[in-house]
Parts: sequence; structure tokens; C-alpha cells
Amino acid sequence: MYQYVAAGLFVLGATAVAWLLDRETDEERELHEELERRNARARSDYQAASKADAREQARAHERAALGLKAEYQEYCFKFRSRLQGPAKEFDALAQRLANDLADVSISPYRRNALRLLSGRLQDTQNRLAGFFAYCEWYLHTLEKLALRQQFSDLMSMAQPQSRLPDDWFYSGKVVLASVAEIDHAFNAYRQRLELRAEKQADVWTDTQQRSLMMQYPDQNAVPVQMIGNAKRPDFFKACVFRGALHAEHILENVPCTAFIEKARVSPQHGDGYTVRCFPSFCSVDKQQAANAGIVAFLPRSESSFPGKIYPRGERIEVYVHYYDLLLSKDQVTVTQQPESLRYGEQSTAPVFIHVDTAVHDLEGLERESTGLEWHLRSTVEVDGVLIVSLQLGAWQVEAKVSAKHAQLEILSVTRTGFDSVELDTLPCPVRLIDLKLKDSVFCDALQFEAFMTFCRQQSLFAGDGLARKRAGQFFERWNAVTDYLLAETGHVVFSLSDVTELDERSLECSCNSSLDGSLTKLIEKSRNTPRLFIEELFLSANGELRWLQVAELHGVPEVVVSKRYEIEHKGLKRPGPNSGYLGLQPSQYRIRFPNRGDLANLGRQKVAIQGFLGGRLVNRDLQQILLMPDRYAPKPDPFWSERVADGLKWRDPNWQEPGKAMAAKKVIEAALIESNLYLVQGPPGTGKTTCIVELLHQLFCAKPDSKILVVSQQNTAVDNALDRFLEQFPGFSSNVLRIGNDVDKVQVEVQPRMTENVLMEYLRARQQDYSLASLENPVKADWIEAWMDSIYHPSDQGRSQFDDELAELVVQDHGLIGATCVGLSSRRYGMDRLAFDICIVDEGGRATVPELLIPLMRSRKAIIIGDHFQLPPSIGRALLEADAKTALPFLEETFLKTSFFEQLYENLPAACFGRLVEQFRMVEPIGDLVADLFYTTDNVRGLHNGKVHKREHFLDREHCLRWVDVPHGKEGDEGDGGTSLFNDGEAKAIIDFLTTSAQKLAVRQADAPDSFERKTVAIITPYGAQKRLINKLFSALKKNLAVIDQVFEVKIDTVDSFQGSEADIVLYSTVRTQGGIRFLLDRQRLNVACSRARENLTFFGHAQFLRRQERGKNALFSLIIDRSARATAFNRALAKVEKKKESIASRG
Repeated sequence: MYQYVAAGLFVLGATAVAWLLDRETDEERELHEELERRNARARSDYQAASKADAREQARAHERAALGLKAEYQEYCFKFRSRLQGPAKEFDALAQRLANDLADVSISPYRRNALRLLSGRLQDTQNRLAGFFAYCEWYLHTLEKLALRQQFSDLMSMAQPQSRLPDDWFYSGKVVLASVAEIDHAFNAYRQRLELRAEKQADVWTDTQQRSLMMQYPDQNAVPVQMIGNAKRPDFFKACVFRGALHAEHILENVPCTAFIEKARVSPQHGDGYTVRCFPSFCSVDKQQAANAGIVAFLPRSESSFPGKIYPRGERIEVYVHYYDLLLSKDQVTVTQQPESLRYGEQSTAPVFIHVDTAVHDLEGLERESTGLEWHLRSTVEVDGVLIVSLQLGAWQVEAKVSAKHAQLEILSVTRTGFDSVELDTLPCPVRLIDLKLKDSVFCDALQFEAFMTFCRQQSLFAGDGLARKRAGQFFERWNAVTDYLLAETGHVVFSLSDVTELDERSLECSCNSSLDGSLTKLIEKSRNTPRLFIEELFLSANGELRWLQVAELHGVPEVVVSKRYEIEHKGLKRPGPNSGYLGLQPSQYRIRFPNRGDLANLGRQKVAIQGFLGGRLVNRDLQQILLMPDRYAPKPDPFWSERVADGLKWRDPNWQEPGKAMAAKKVIEAALIESNLYLVQGPPGTGKTTCIVELLHQLFCAKPDSKILVVSQQNTAVDNALDRFLEQFPGFSSNVLRIGNDVDKVQVEVQPRMTENVLMEYLRARQQDYSLASLENPVKADWIEAWMDSIYHPSDQGRSQFDDELAELVVQDHGLIGATCVGLSSRRYGMDRLAFDICIVDEGGRATVPELLIPLMRSRKAIIIGDHFQLPPSIGRALLEADAKTALPFLEETFLKTSFFEQLYENLPAACFGRLVEQFRMVEPIGDLVADLFYTTDNVRGLHNGKVHKREHFLDREHCLRWVDVPHGKEGDEGDGGTSLFNDGEAKAIIDFLTTSAQKLAVRQADAPDSFERKTVAIITPYGAQKRLINKLFSALKKNLAVIDQVFEVKIDTVDSFQGSEADIVLYSTVRTQGGIRFLLDRQRLNVACSRARENLTFFGHAQFLRRQERGKNALFSLIIDRSARATAFNRALAKVEKKKESIASRG
């Protein structure tokens, strides 16, 4: 426990600090545990006496009850006596704070810090006074029950607390109370609460308070502040004005309504106005405001228009700025400038460095360093003392930490010059003071602790220069990869050969591609026809080969003869003889058509990488964490640490029972507590979407004004999360925005919340306003019409076009935004400028580094959910070719083996990652298979079945896991240079399986049509050629077997494309019957294949071949085969041969 240094010589002890921060100490916890043990013994003795005769039972009950009373008294005295010292510390601190606040020379930073501490101290002192009153009540109650011999009641009394019970009243406490509780109700301690009465004319009445109370929207939760009565300590007055201002405006930093009462001059704040403040929910006019509300002062410098003189009675919106606990008259100031509240959000008090000027001459430093910023050089520990090295301009300052004073003490001052660029800007101001003044300044210990945490963390990050350079090189290499992909896939390239210049405006050339047809199709697909150029390859002066534009095309090339074209252009303009470029012999030409989708996406990714390398992040700590995750020291968020400790209220019904989903709850709690970055590994079926919805619920419950981003590399993952959230919280719909340009890629349920639709909704609302105004107020109607014309007009392409500023305001007004990683960086409507409190990244294991950086750079905190045991990020086909490995020799080592998610997960400290360990998708045999094959390490299983599945409606109730052997299948390729494979035998076996299964389910449907539900079927394979073959055969089957669509909903895809999806029945075609099976044995791909099925999983493959190929390797397929029910596919070719033999035999 650190010491909380207040002002001057005042150092609060651990117990006082705990009360100031309202946190339980270890000593208190130990006392409670000790008392609970004693309590249990006394209760045991009391209950044991029930077996004795009546007289002995009465004596035993008396002994046990009086023994328990003595124990309770002892501990109550302990709890009370240990706070006598802190009470005196608080009194002395309050006096010193009052003296310091009276000093007009102190800075606004210090004044703000002192006021914050003063308000906290007032609440602490009131809580402490309430606790002493609680102890008196408790001891009195013990004596009363013992005197009356109410031993049973004595035994049932709760043990004494070291803190105030939640329902104990004390002056200054803000609570949410029902109308019934406020109207002369008593609590369990016989404390009474009633509305505060105010003097009107010569009469005391609660009319104003009652009127305000009855206006509050929720009559069961009216915010009130309790005000004590010195003469009657058990009676408390409830003030709705103060309670609502605290609960709805001060705590939330939301403006309230105020009326100007008069202009006046304040000795503390200068010119300004006396105002009366009201909670925004109440309706009040100028006349009613004259004698009600909370009196406050608005300094003229804090008004929206300092040059304007506000008239009496003018209604304005203000923020409560400075205040005491009870919002007392002359103690409350307000502001119209929200920027002023930044002082109140966190302490900005400086870190002080005291120096003995008799030893260290600071004249040169002060003269040369005016206006310069302090920087951190290093932090080291020497003989148990922490030494911080700082840089101010050309001066290096070595200082040791003085924990007692929450200051730094200068050891040496040296003029080193600007000898290093490896310096970190400090997160807070630093101030030099004379040694004589070290006990005369206010030191914010919380700020000092944050400063020291920063120094320690930076020393960890900067400790190994070589490791830091390697980490930076990793991102620089990704920059090179993006450049390569931009060059290779950003354009469709047409190489030209045998070029002959016909005249100044045309040439003739050969091209292996269909130059005219291909360009025509590309132009038709493009929304805006790009300018196209003929490019020629040149050798630059420094020896580099460069493509330069030499002519702009005029129209589309025309065919002369087969693969020979005539191209019209606007004139050739080659580099001149002194340009530094030499033409090649023979000349090389090309035409490039921009692949706008890839160009835009890759361009955005490149911007993200460059921004990351340049440190342009909303949360700069994230840059260092992503660079060196192994050096990061976890940073718990105090707000969430306290909230989690108090117990979260779970939204999901399955989580509300104490024993349910314990592992998932712990992961969610840890993710909320960590301040910067948390990773969640979510194996298949573990409810990642459920966790995202629960996270959103917790975040918005705690901070409704949060800006949260849900993002993924894939549209489906984003839409699943948003759809599930809106399904559970339909009232939140208006606060949700789905960013995306292609409506066809967004789920139907989420489409109404797409940006264009939300903007059109806004426009329709204005159109309704116009229609209404046209009938009642033509002038207003004209104004609305002009407004609509200015903010919206259709574009030439038929796409809606809104005013950029308006659209940006509408977009920024939403609290929950969903997008793909790359889609988030669109410049349209200012989306690339959005910043978020938290981003939740789903399928993080499938996102590349540049894709991940786009949302991470815009967020103050990130929670990334993924699974590095499933497929890694999808990479461009261009990176798999030999040319890429030549141009990027680091490719295999750096990017193709592990995902960025895995690197982070394996290197972050334990407090920054967690795994979901219960799966609910797969029936138990399939779940066991996936767990044993892919999530068991050193014989420790890391994935468990979360429920028992009912199988009465399964296709195959007995055998959820089945292997259909296809020994007769032969693999082949599609030819034409393609590398993908197919297996006709397996494809036909799958069609046979579907035919038989459909007929079986059709019988069930006929027997129970009302309860029958179609089965979803996924037919997956590692090879695109096999997917196309099965699609072809399945299309033919549907024409011949109408029942197939009645019982099945079939999707055919590759394994890679099906990650993130699931189905009742999964049919997996292995394809291979010869050659190597390295691709098949890829653990991540096979994990995805095995984990998609909910009910039945069936493999089709050549079992003997696969077993043989696995020898000496991980026997994944052998384990699958051994666990599966076996069957052999029907061999149509062999059947024809046998049938022919039988026919010949019968004729003979």
C-alpha cells in the first residue's frame, strides 16, 4: 500500500488511505475471517443445545448468546478504535486543505486537485461519522437484546462490519430511493428519511421537493441526497435537487439547466453571475426558478460568450465544475465550457522534484530550458532505490524516488547536450522546487504512482534495444509485404509485345490476353472509368528498373487479327536524354487497369502500418504493447476492478446461476479489468458471440455514453454479433450503426442500421416535418425544404449523397458501430476519423497485422477474440508464388507460420489473455474428438463439453461420428495449369449419402410434419475443384429428387471459407488417394473441418491410404478413423462389372 501524501507534512497511513478510497484493507479482511470462525463455533454450540432438556437448553443458549455478544462487542470496539487515528488525520488534512485553497497564488491544476481531494475528504469524514454512529447503534442493540434475554434474536444478528452497511444513512450520501421510502419510511436501523422542507414566505413546506420528485420518470428510483440533522441524528432529509444533480449531471459530466439570477463579482472567481441550477428532467420556467434550485456561480470567463452580458432570467446549459459534497451556497461553480472539466476527470497535478540549491546550481538549466518538455531517459534500481533519469533540453537530471514524500529528489544535474533520441515524453507535468518547500506543496500520490508505473513500464520496453529493433522490423516487413501486394494485385496487368508505332497517335501490338474484351468488361464493372496509360520500362540513374507512363489511352483497343491490337492514344511522351532514364532494348510495354477494391483496401492497410510506425494511435501505450508484448506490465482499470469485485449482474440467463459458465465469466471479468489489451482464445462452439454480447451489456450498463466498435475481418462475424445484441436489446437499435458499402454482404437483419439507411431515416424524418409544416406554417416549411436541399441530393450513379458535415455528425452520434477492419478506414462520412473507447475484434486470428492495426489505432482499449488453433489469416495468392518468396525472403519465417494473434497470445502476461473452455455446439463424440486432437497439451484437456445433447432428432442417432471409406475413388486435377484436385468417387459417394439420408428424413417428415425441421448440411473440402464438382452433381440431384430441398438446406464450400460457420450435418471430402497429404494434415485446417458439425460429422476418404501416409507423423486421420463408425461407399463401376458378369453367366 502506497502512502497518500496530502498537503505539506501530512502523510496518511494505510487505514486512512483505505477509508479515503473506500477500499477494504487486508487487516479488515483477516479480522472478518477470524470473527466468522468464532461466530461459527458459537452458533454450533447454540444449535447443539437443542438436544438437551429445557432447563439445560436455556442455560446453554444463554451462554452461547452471551459469548457471541462478547465476541461481537470486542470486534466492534476493534473496528471503532482503529479509526480514531484516521479521524484525527482527516481533521488535520481538512484544515490544511482549507488553508491551501485560500491561497490565491496556487495554479488551477493544483486548485483543482485540492478541490477534488476536498470533496472526497468530506464524503470520507461523513462516512466515518456515520460509521461511529453505526457502532454506537450496534453496541446499544447488543446490550438491549441481552438485557431482554432475546437470545435467539441476538444469535441471528449480523456480525459487526468494518465498513458502513450499504443501507446505513449518513449526511451527503446519494441514493436511488422509491417514493415510498422517501415518505417518512424507516430503514432496518430505525433511521428515517423524509423530503426536505424549505421556507416559502413564513411557511416551511416540501412542496418544491415533492413536485420535483413526482416529475422524476422512475418513481422507484428517485435520486436523492441525504442531509443529516445534528439535533435528531436518526432523521435525514432527502433533497431531490442535489441528488439528481449528483447522479445525472456531476457523475455523468452532463450539462444541467440553469437560470441567470444576477451579475456579481466573486472575490475568488472575478466577474460572473449567480445562477440557479436544476436537473434537466424537471420542467421549470423563469418565474419558478426565482426561489428554487441549487445556487451556483458562473465565472464570466467560463461562459460560452464571455463578451456577452446575460440578462436576468436567461435560460442556459451549464456543467457543474467545482463543488463541495452538499452543493452548499458559495461552494459551487459552473461552466459552459466542457473543456474545463478535463481537470476534473483525472489529476493533472505535477510531479515535484526537490533540489538542494546549496549543492546543485540550476541557473543554467532554468535559463536554457524555458518552455521545453521533460523526457524520460531511463529507470533503474540501485541498491533497492529507484533512480529515474530525466532530460530537459540539453540537461540530464538524475533523481531518486522519495516514496515518503511522493516526490523525486535530485542527485545530479549535468549538461549533456542532445545526446539521445530514445526519450519518452512524460505523461504529466514536472516541477522543480527548492528542498525547503518540499513539505509545503500538495503531492497527488495517485498521480505520482501513475508516473512511477509509466517509468517502470518504459524501462521494460526500452530495456533491450536489439529486441525492440527486431519488433520494429516485424512491422516494417509488413509494410514491404503491403507494397508488394499493391504492385502485384492492385492492378490487372496486360503485357504488350511486338509494339509498332503507326503514327503519333496510335500503335499496334500483340497481347496474349483478350485486350479489347477484358478492358471493356472491366470498364463496365467500374463505377468511374479510370484514366488508362501505356507504361514503358526504363532503367533509372541509380540502376533501378521503373515503369513510367508514356501515353494515355484514347478509347478501347481494337482487334486487328487474333491477339493483335491497334491502340489509339493521346501522344507518346518519353523521358528526355537528360532525364536520367535509359530505355531498354527490346522495349517493354504494359497497360494496367486499377483493381479499385484491392487498391483501396491495401492502401488503407498501408496507411495503418505507416501510422502505427509513426505512433499515431489514440492510445500510444498500445504501440509499445504490440511491439513488445512480453515486456508489458498489466494495468488494471480501478473502475472495473472495483465493479468486478462488487459482482457483475450478468445478462445471459445461462450465466445468472452462480455455478454456470464460471470460466467464461472469469474471462469477461479479466477482459474488463485490463486497461489496454486483452486477448480471448475462443475454440469452436465456445460462445464467442455470447461473450461479445455480454461484454457490450456490461460496458453500456456501466458507461452508457461509451463509444464501442465491434469489428472483424469478415462481415459475417460483425453481423452475428450486432444481430444477437439487437435481438436481446431492441431498444438500443437507434444507437447502433453498421458501416459498409455493399448491402449484399450485410445480413438482412442488420441492414436497417447501415449508414445510408440511417441517413435516409434522418431525411425521412425531416420530410415528415416538412409535410406537417406545409399545413400549419409555410415559412417553416420553406426553411425545412431549403435545409433538405442543402444536405441531400442524388448522385449521377443513383447513389444517395448527403452533406459531408451532417453525415459525419450523424455517424458520430452512435455509441455502437460495427464494421470490417478495412471498411472502418473508409473516408466517407468521416469514418476514418472515428475514435472509440473500446474495440472488440472478433475472428482476430484471421486478421493480418495491417487489418488489425486499423481498429486498434483508433481505440483506447482493445479486446481481441480469436483462436490460433484454427486457420491463420487469409493471405493473397500472390504471396504463395515463387516470385514473392524471392522478393520477400522473410515471408515464410515471419508471416506464414504464425498469426499476429498467436504471437500476442503467447507473449503477453497471463493477466492479458484467457481461454473459453466449454463448447456448446458439438455433440459429445465430436466435441471429444476436437478436444483430444487439437486442444489437449501434455495430456491436459483444454476444451470440455458444456452440455449434453438430445439426439432424438439427429439424422444418425447412434453414430454421430462416421467414416465412409472410398477406396475406389481416384483423384485428378482440372487441367489448364490448375493445381486444385478433385475425387469423382468421393463426390458421388456424398451424393449417394444425401439421397439416402433425404429419403430417410422424408419419412420422418411425413410421420411428424409439425415438429419436423429442415437439417442444415455443410459439404466441405480442402480443394476448390472438389467443391465445384460436388456443386455440379448436387445441382443435378436437386432436379431429380425434389424432396432434397424439403429436408435439407445445403451449403457447399471449402474448409477455409467455412470457418466461423456451423451446420447440423457436416460431410467432409478428403479427396487425396495418392502423393503427399501435408495440406490435409494441417492441424488448423483439420480443426476447422472437424468442429463445424452440431449433430453428425461424416468423413469421406481412402482410409488405408491416409493411415499409410501418416506413419511417423501426427496420426490425426488414424485417430479419427478409429473413433468413427465405419462404412464403405457403393462402388458404381464395380457394380456394373459384377452385373455384367451375372448377365453373361445367366445366358450361359
